[in-house]
Amino acid sequence: GAFDTKPLDYEGAVNAMLGRKIHLDQIVARSSARAVLAIEGLRIAQGARPISLTLGDGEVVAITGLVGVGKTALAETLFGVRRPLAGTMTMNGK
Repeated sequence: GAFDTKPLDYEGAVNAMLGRKIHLDQIVARSSARAVLAIEGLRIAQGARPISLTLGDGEVVAITGLVGVGKTALAETLFGVRRPLAGTMTMNGK
């Protein structure tokens, strides 16, 4: 939807994205979660900085950015449509 950004705080933004109200004080960090996806030093284009991240069981990640910064190329690489220039990806330890 469209929002006036001035009164939209963090909790309001989260509620707008989820479509429901949540209690942010009940969110628990899952730093000890089993790694479902691990990306190390992934490069998707010449001159691009390497990407590293670990996605734990039950976690959700969003890829955002301006037009032309490589979101589509990253998604295509993650789903096997493109081959990365460098780096490794493991899913469930494989």
